Amino acid sequence: MSTWVPFETETDLVIVENLKIDANVGPDCWGRSRPQPLLVSVALEADLRLAGEQDDLTNSVNYGSLSKDLLRLVTLDQSKQFGGLEDLGEQVVQLALAKVTNPSFRVAVSIKAPKLLLQDAKIRFDITRDGSNAATRGKYTWVIEDWRIYVLIGMNPPERLKKQVLILNMQVFTSPTERVETNALPDFVDHLFKFIDTTEFLTLEKFSSEVIKHAMQLREDVASIVLTTSKPSAVGFADAASIRIKRYRA
Repeated sequence: MSTWVPFETETDLVIVENLKIDANVGPDCWGRSRPQPLLVSVALEADLRLAGEQDDLTNSVNYGSLSKDLLRLVTLDQSKQFGGLEDLGEQVVQLALAKVTNPSFRVAVSIKAPKLLLQDAKIRFDITRDGSNAATRGKYTWVIEDWRIYVLIGMNPPERLKKQVLILNMQVFTSPTERVETNALPDFVDHLFKFIDTTEFLTLEKFSSEVIKHAMQLREDVASIVLTTSKPSAVGFADAASIRIKRYRA
């Protein structure tokens, strides 16, 4: 399993990856407000040189203690309802920031919600902070992961007759002052699906550009989008052909 690397850094990192929890972050894919499975990952910048020299965990961030604190956050009160993934993410960030040894060190939190959508896709919420902006809310990244969708696309005659599967990975960056609410994300994805289902393009380039354009029209709080579109059937001797494009709101 590859280790999650949340941001580029020259500093050492302490990482807890894919901690399994159940938490109520609002409606699940069936519209029912109840605990649902989540995967929480946390990364903290740290200076681990002294711990490495002395073989002493007191000079590091204890990832076991961090994991227990994260579990305690959601298990102490089983009836607790968070105000969406954003609220849970903010509380995890504050918990992680309390453990860093330098206020300039950053922490990153990623929360995956595999049961939030009825679509064949997963939602991920990412946030990065340091001690200097610990109390500042705002810029978040939402990721629609591994969205498998059937599309009429291609330049060859057989491709004009049958829909083919595309795999979309979309990063949605919100503006510093606004955010995409968790309970609005299923509607966002549903509207994108309805648009995509009516499309018919020759190239991945045109398809991806139009999907981003439509997504920008759906939500005014989206500052930029990175979309990677993969076509598994494109090349016979490769897993897929893909393009990745990034567009900013004009």
